[in-house]
Amino acid sequence: MNLLEEPTQGEVRIDGRVVSGKLDRRGVQKVHEQIGMVFQQFNLFPHYTVLENITHAPKLVRKLTKKQAESLAQRLLADVGLSDKVDQYPASLSGGQQQRIAIVRALAMQPEALLFDEPTSALDPEMVEEVLKVMKNLADSGMTMVVVTHEMGFARQVADRIVFVDQGQILEEGQPTEFFEHPKHERTRSFLSKILYT
Repeated sequence: MNLLEEPTQGEVRIDGRVVSGKLDRRGVQKVHEQIGMVFQQFNLFPHYTVLENITHAPKLVRKLTKKQAESLAQRLLADVGLSDKVDQYPASLSGGQQQRIAIVRALAMQPEALLFDEPTSALDPEMVEEVLKVMKNLADSGMTMVVVTHEMGFARQVADRIVFVDQGQILEEGQPTEFFEHPKHERTRSFLSKILYT
């Protein structure tokens, strides 16, 4: 969706604008600026402090001054409860803290939408909740997010729309209430019967 891979068919649209297809390097870069990505593995630069991880791209790509980038980073870190980690390196942080820093790093680019690829899959169960809380706050603030997840309780609580994909095919999509309470496809019913959610 953010053109890390070139789509083989279909279209990706942001606010009605097609952003997929044959784009030159500048066109792809523009998409990367509009759509942030949070990976399963945190992908923080190990040799950068938390502050450097967050401010690097906004200074380089968005041309923010050091002062502007650091002010933005401090505000975003406060939003996720990590203001005190600004000078630490990723190796000294827990997995949940690193994932929250990865979210802040994506937000610092001021994207129109955020993509999350199984953002809690690499975390210990006790750290999942702190990351989901940050994501719920983002959803409540109106951030457009596309989240690949097996956290069904979170999906039920936060999603506007659920898309169930199996073997690369969309089997079912709809509003959370309809999806969870009245699944139409047998594969969806089978999946939901095996997954515990709150």
